[in-house]
Amino acid sequence: MCNVINQEPICSCFEGYTGNPSHECHKPPFGPIVQEYDPCDPDPCGPYSQKRKRNGYCSCSCLPGYRGTPPGCRPECEIDPDCPQNKACRDLKCIDPCVEKNCGRRADCRTVNHVATCYCKHTFTGDPNSEKGCHKIEGAESIMQIITNRTVGLHLLSSIFLHFSHY
Repeated sequence: MCNVINQEPICSCFEGYTGNPSHECHKPPFGPIVQEYDPCDPDPCGPYSQKRKRNGYCSCSCLPGYRGTPPGCRPECEIDPDCPQNKACRDLKCIDPCVEKNCGRRADCRTVNHVATCYCKHTFTGDPNSEKGCHKIEGAESIMQIITNRTVGLHLLSSIFLHFSHY
């Protein structure tokens, strides 16, 4: 049955009939209308997860980059203490914050307690955070050579002493 209202056809099925009134109306089937069962409704998977219908069951898995088991999927981290001491939490991932740090010349970066810190390399001094960076300590190589030679000498003497003390 169709009526024209404001120059538009408005159609509806007669009482007791169902369907698309613009194309076809028919009597509903006998018995109760059975809705298709959706094993994923309500969502059993929880946040940070994906779901798939398989053989009448809902299969859940964590989204790529997330860990745990549904419904307990979680990001790698939310705050720094969720990461090891030498990493920091950035965009829900544990990363080495030194990759974001720009240390000065002849300086290296080390992450301690989730914080990236620049430091001058061995036998260098200066401001490791400035563009100018670090410069060589005068005489540092000769001092280090003396310490190294003495340490090697002490190890050699102790080895000789241990060798002869067995006799």
